Amino acid sequence: MDTPQSIDRDDEDLTSVGRDRTRWWVALIAGAGLTILGLVILLLPGVTLALILQFVGLFWLVDGLVGLAFIVVDRSDWGWKLLAGILGVLGGLFVIQHPLWENTFVPIVSNLIIGIIGLLIGLVQLLLASRGGGLRTGIPGGVSAILGILLALMPTIGAAFLPFMLGAMALAGGVVTMVTSFKRRSA
Repeated sequence: MDTPQSIDRDDEDLTSVGRDRTRWWVALIAGAGLTILGLVILLLPGVTLALILQFVGLFWLVDGLVGLAFIVVDRSDWGWKLLAGILGVLGGLFVIQHPLWENTFVPIVSNLIIGIIGLLIGLVQLLLASRGGGLRTGIPGGVSAILGILLALMPTIGAAFLPFMLGAMALAGGVVTMVTSFKRRSA
């Protein structure tokens, strides 16, 4: 019979009720992705809004795939995780394919659709974070929800403001996620 001292630290995190069940390295990968996204956006402010949205789409796609893969590691709330992962993948693919549909869709309608997808991704991830998913889902979920709200409510927002806001939010969220993952690793 195992004593509490013989339980591996990561297994202890997975079995603790109400604690963050995300492995530290998964949060580190998500944080690194957000940080890179934020730096690229901030360092290239002259980039068009379409390219910035491509980076957001790529982030959603990767985050959705990581979320789907994480279901194998932690099956709690698997239905919500599956929904968040599918929304991330579909939203990411939609955004990445956006330039191909630019002539078909009015840009305002496209931004509205992208905003709604981002809001849905964010809300599901925030729900998962509140149910023990931790910062790995909470921070990207908050960023996605804010981006989604901004794009849905202000679809005509200019490229002069949005890149700096997106970059700062992604950079801050990524750094906080990475710092938290290192704290969890050392704990």
